[in-house]
Amino acid sequence: MLEVAHRIELELLVRTFLGVDPPDRMMRQLAAVVRDFDAPPGTVLYEQGTPPGELFLVANGVVALIGDDGSRWEFEGQSLLGVVDATLDRPMTRRAVVESHAYGARLSLSDYIDVLEDNFDFAKRAMERAFRMVHETASELPPDLVFRPPSVDAVLDGRGADPRPLEMVERLMVLYRSNVLATAPLQPLASLAALAEEERWDEGEVIERPGTPLHSLRFIASGAVRAERTSPPVVGAFGPSDVLSGSSAIGLETTQYTMTATAPTRTLRVLKEDLFDVMEDHFGLAGTLFKCNAVENERIRTLRATHDSSD
Repeated sequence: MLEVAHRIELELLVRTFLGVDPPDRMMRQLAAVVRDFDAPPGTVLYEQGTPPGELFLVANGVVALIGDDGSRWEFEGQSLLGVVDATLDRPMTRRAVVESHAYGARLSLSDYIDVLEDNFDFAKRAMERAFRMVHETASELPPDLVFRPPSVDAVLDGRGADPRPLEMVERLMVLYRSNVLATAPLQPLASLAALAEEERWDEGEVIERPGTPLHSLRFIASGAVRAERTSPPVVGAFGPSDVLSGSSAIGLETTQYTMTATAPTRTLRVLKEDLFDVMEDHFGLAGTLFKCNAVENERIRTLRATHDSSD
């Protein structure tokens, strides 16, 4: 009886943590691979340099991630720890120390990915939520730091006035050079390149406006685009191979920014529906996007820590 009650408690914990209502079948799968932890203050969940692979779902309490430079990132309940290092397949870069009594669940990244692959609709919703949450955190940064700098100088690459359509290899390179799809397997990348719609924009033309449903990702093939939002204020620039709105476009339901071409620009438009259809057939693409989200999450938290310490 105690074992049944314990298993129900774990299932409720995971269900609460996930935030996106998971199917009962998925909950049974997760409950079979998670273990709970109950850690008093001072407990070290993992050391810096620990091999990656284990995730910690902190339901309540406070855990600090401490770097070798003494910098601290504090996480309260409803946090997922270890995911950035595990996703990027590198040793843990920080020491995780419980600051106030913490309770939660732990599981391996490989088990979590297996469960996601077996429950694709949930995986899609969880991915969209992850990108949306990271962008919400980024919005707390100074206006000019919300988006990463352009991948290359935001100027024409010499192809802006070329009238011929992009060839397949050129389409592939635009997608491959983006931070969103840089590690994607070739087969799904080729599928997306074939499905993409090529678009052209004149200098000064508005490409996207706030409130417009965001059904696609726009990759810049050549040219430059400026992003602006009035409240809260945000300014950003995008150049060749960047995605308008950055990786947050995967999670946002509507455009939050005015996107204006600041030079003759061509884009490749990939429907989100096509992206997820290809991902369902090639789940390795999901790993690419989770890595992108992990990198962006780390960029933002590092900037926040630097900005907070300078205040």
